[in-house]
Amino acid sequence: MSCTNSSREFTVGFLHIREFEANETSCGEPHEHDTDHVTLCVRGSGTVHLDGVAVPMVAGDMVNVPKTAAHGIDMDAGSLWRCMFFRDETSTVAYDGHAVGHHAQRGV
Repeated sequence: MSCTNSSREFTVGFLHIREFEANETSCGEPHEHDTDHVTLCVRGSGTVHLDGVAVPMVAGDMVNVPKTAAHGIDMDAGSLWRCMFFRDETSTVAYDGHAVGHHAQRGV
């Protein structure tokens, strides 16, 4: 599976957003962060891997991710995803470009 995608990111106050657009079918290797965050499937579909559990996602689905949860995502070609990190002045998050997940919440 190819891991090709493009991304952009921006911060507004306490919210940091990283946006990913899959140019091809792409994968996010399992990883962890030191802060809570959510991921939204804006367009297309894919599979979020949440602590070893595969959760199919489509546009409009959102994933809540507690800090230190092992997570990754396989994005289908042409899909668009947004990762939203809620942080404060003490956060040491490294925004490393991977989508995330732990507890899926459809339509939230």
